Amino acid sequence: MLRPGHRGAVDHWARRGSGGRVELHERSQFVRDGGAWLYTTGEILD
Repeated sequence: MLRPGHRGAVDHWARRGSGGRVELHERSQFVRDGGAWLYTTGEILD
């Protein structure tokens, strides 16, 4: 069982602008296992 504070989310933005603009926005979900944060899922956002 996870205790409070053992889940987290991070928003990532990636941009490339050389010649054609490309942008990516992802919200990633993480869970803490021991002392490590592990990626569980991600959602691409507009």
